[in-house]
Amino acid sequence: MRGMPSNLLPGEPLCSPQTTVLLESTIHLLRRLHQCDQWSPHINQHIHSHLELIGPLLREDDSGGFNPGLSPAHTEREENERDKDLAGDDTRELLSHRRSLSEAKLAALCTEVWPVLAVIGGVDSGVRAGGVCLHKPSGRRAILLGVLKEGSSLAKLQWEEADLSVRYYKK
Repeated sequence: MRGMPSNLLPGEPLCSPQTTVLLESTIHLLRRLHQCDQWSPHINQHIHSHLELIGPLLREDDSGGFNPGLSPAHTEREENERDKDLAGDDTRELLSHRRSLSEAKLAALCTEVWPVLAVIGGVDSGVRAGGVCLHKPSGRRAILLGVLKEGSSLAKLQWEEADLSVRYYKK
């Protein structure tokens, strides 16, 4: 968070870890840019192009490559024939293992698809440094600046009201 005192920690384990704080801040920035007319089409196109990768990644053959010469019906027929050839008690276990995602597919999903899903849905809605929190007894809102030492249950807050200064509050 810009202007946040550098001597404060993000507040692990009671608050989100620093990587989550940075990730949520980046997502917040992208969502704010998405509200601008100049940025919205570019962000939409990027999200759309990465979500379109889901289908091809899940239609890949077991070797991790695409099988463009065969129609989906032909490929499905081949899979059904292979499934019928498997016999014994372990058939279900073998089928589920064979159909699981390969390392390459999983890596592609994690690097290409999951980030845009994070922009859509967020990563962690928990308490984090730079996030807004609500003081239930008074109904006042504040920004959590962080904690002074690791494992502390005291957090430094900046109240939204202009007349209140930065204070320490027990979490």
